[in-house]
Formats: sequence, structure tokens, C-alpha cells
Amino acid sequence: MQDYQHVIAGYKATISSPRTSEEAKGSARLMIAALEEAEQKSVGAAVEVDKDQDTIHHHRVIGGMKAALKVSHTIRVCARQEGR
Repeated sequence: MQDYQHVIAGYKATISSPRTSEEAKGSARLMIAALEEAEQKSVGAAVEVDKDQDTIHHHRVIGGMKAALKVSHTIRVCARQEGR
């Protein structure tokens, strides 16, 4: 979302600059319109991505916990075998 805002700001700066040609200003206007349309379409999709990211994060946390438990178990088994 922030990248989108930075890109839009750059195109708006192009439009407002007195040194920019009319052709470049026209292209910037077209790009702003296209980006705003794409942003509106992606808002609904972003909600789904956030849910997917939460699920992925949750699974990674669980995997990390399982790995920590396995390492702890392995350390205990090795310590017992060494007679500690």
C-alpha cells in the first residue's frame, strides 16, 4: 500500500512540474488512472491475502514450536546416553 502511494505521488509530481512535457503529463495521468483502478480491484483481494498470511504465520509458529520440542527432546536423550 505504501509503495502504491509513493508511485502515485511521483506521477502527481510529474503532472505538476513545469519542466515536464505535455506528453509526459498525459502519460502520468493515464498511469494514475490505471493504478487507482487496479488498487480498487485489489482491495477485496488484499483481505483474502491477509487471512492467508495469518494462516501461514500460524502454521510457521506451530512448526517452530514443534522443532523446539524435538531439539529439546534430542538434547535430553543425548544427555541421558552420555550419563549426565
